[in-house]
Amino acid sequence: MYLRHRVAGVDSLGGGLVSMLAEKLCISDRPRRVVSRQLPSGVNACGEALYLRRAARDLGGQALQGVNACGEALYLRPVGAVGAQHSDQVSMLAEKLCISDRPHADTNQRKGIGTMFGNKSQPSRIYSYGAKAPIIGADLVEEQMRSAHRYRNELVELELKRRKLVDDALVKISPYLAETEKELAALTLELDASRQEIKGANKKARTRVETPEAKRAAKESKDLLKKLRARRKLQRQITFASDPWKAAQTEISAWATEEQKRLRAACGLYWGTYLHVEQSMASAKSGAPPRFHRWTGEGHLAVQIIKGMSIAEAHSNDTRVRIANAERWSDISLRVGSNDDRTPKWATIPVRLHRPMPDNARIKWVHLIRRQVATRFQWFAQFVLSADEETWRKKDQAMDGAVAIDLGWRMVGKSMRIAYWFGDDGASDELCLPDEWLSQMRRVERIRSKRDLDLDAMKTALTAALRTAAPPDWLAAHAPHLHAWRSAARFAGLCHRWRDNRFANDEQLYDRLEEWRRRDRHLYEFEGNLRDQLQRRRLDIYRKFAATMRRKYRCAVIEDMDLRDFHVLPEAEEEPANRAMREHTRDACLSELVRALEESMAQTLKIDGKNTTARCWWCQDLLGVVTTDEWDRSSLRHTCSVCGTEYDQDECAARNLLDFASAEVVG
Repeated sequence: MYLRHRVAGVDSLGGGLVSMLAEKLCISDRPRRVVSRQLPSGVNACGEALYLRRAARDLGGQALQGVNACGEALYLRPVGAVGAQHSDQVSMLAEKLCISDRPHADTNQRKGIGTMFGNKSQPSRIYSYGAKAPIIGADLVEEQMRSAHRYRNELVELELKRRKLVDDALVKISPYLAETEKELAALTLELDASRQEIKGANKKARTRVETPEAKRAAKESKDLLKKLRARRKLQRQITFASDPWKAAQTEISAWATEEQKRLRAACGLYWGTYLHVEQSMASAKSGAPPRFHRWTGEGHLAVQIIKGMSIAEAHSNDTRVRIANAERWSDISLRVGSNDDRTPKWATIPVRLHRPMPDNARIKWVHLIRRQVATRFQWFAQFVLSADEETWRKKDQAMDGAVAIDLGWRMVGKSMRIAYWFGDDGASDELCLPDEWLSQMRRVERIRSKRDLDLDAMKTALTAALRTAAPPDWLAAHAPHLHAWRSAARFAGLCHRWRDNRFANDEQLYDRLEEWRRRDRHLYEFEGNLRDQLQRRRLDIYRKFAATMRRKYRCAVIEDMDLRDFHVLPEAEEEPANRAMREHTRDACLSELVRALEESMAQTLKIDGKNTTARCWWCQDLLGVVTTDEWDRSSLRHTCSVCGTEYDQDECAARNLLDFASAEVVG
């Protein structure tokens, strides 16, 4: 239930009626310590019955206005269930207290209902279909995908150059910043030296060894670096406000714009594809520097349809996208270029349209995607469709209710708990990945480890043999640093090249390499396909869970967190992260669960979940924050030292998330 705060006729209700309604609605099943605080006159009757809490908001000069009417200063906390048997009382109380069972309209922005070009845009969905390799225009598709990959790397290089120009300009403008940069460079070298010493010792011993002096030096360098980076940030902010920087910024931006135009004109891509590449690189101008990607055969083509295209138009002779329906596989033709006379260049791919697209939807984008799984490629066709909100509403979508979902992972028995949920109707349960799925994923990791060991053994034997023999000129020129190779694909390529360039007395070496290649290819196929199957099964589990939540609740409340932080590996001087924990991070893949919830639920609300686990849901005492020695995050069950409540810490986090969400909606 979502509670809106309004200054509306509560005074006229009287204490008795309020008590009765509070009992019927189960607005709260326990008093709050804040109730004991001195409240303004006229609230005692309501406060005792409804357990009103003072809102944790800065109300400014209007803090005491409307308090008697239970408006701005106080809010109602929804707890427990409101059953159908209380429908009459619910309706009456909703009218008197202005209780709403719908979220605020502005929260629809979270589902992508925003404005575009001054007009309100419609919600969109992506319909993905399995496809086969192109039957027409395969060479053109290959050329476009390679060009798109090259264009992306060119934009990465451009962004790195732009950042270098920005840094140089800032240092030139600010002498204080220049000095700070010198100190940072020197400290970075010291830290790298300490880390290399630690890594060298670990490599020599083939395990982690104690290096107290190097670790101490690394820690001191990190502490100084943290202070210097804070100083640099402040100095850069000051420099950004100066007139010389504004002039330099204008010049750098103009240069980068002209360079991008030049790269775009020379990329050879159809305009929909180069727009997609540029959109994917839009976030690279902030955050960590972008990285170059090597060509693996994976690719992406895109066709943009300005103003959209109806489904009926796509089945006609349009010059952008054409769909020819068939009983099983439909042929979809995409325009991926233009001839000299401006006639279209087509690529046609068979697509399995396993579900129909809504008749009233409009096609905004069409994407052709090629993804690698082991030694084969998978093809997909994706349609970005826009339509009104009613079109996307699921037939089984719940019209009210909220559920808080605490995301995380921990082993519970042989299964892995991925999430724990608690609904405003009092229902709760956990979402787990079964032990059979986990055992299969561990099998994938064992296969990968076996492949790595086989590669190391083959490389060692081959390198030693080539040192004593006289390799031919082509082999010496092709693999001068063979001992440093780490890619199995490079050795497989060497084997294919060796097959066409045999030389005298090479039988033992070639046979050893060929035997390794065949065995590794088999294991590679097994590993890649099994991993793909398990990932698809996990996605199916998450989607089914999201569908279950959708049928019971309208809104899902989750913690607003950056999932990338969980994948950061420890530095050499830090204590090693638990290997099983890193495996669990990859296994859980919480981003897939979040995406499934966002696609399925009518509304997804992300809130700050600080201290949701450590705070007792009953008495709101902050265990582990105030008294850290009493808090053990590794333990699943906890007992509050203040009120004695025993609870599952994940359930506690979900309850608190729901509590915090009700306060945020009201506030």
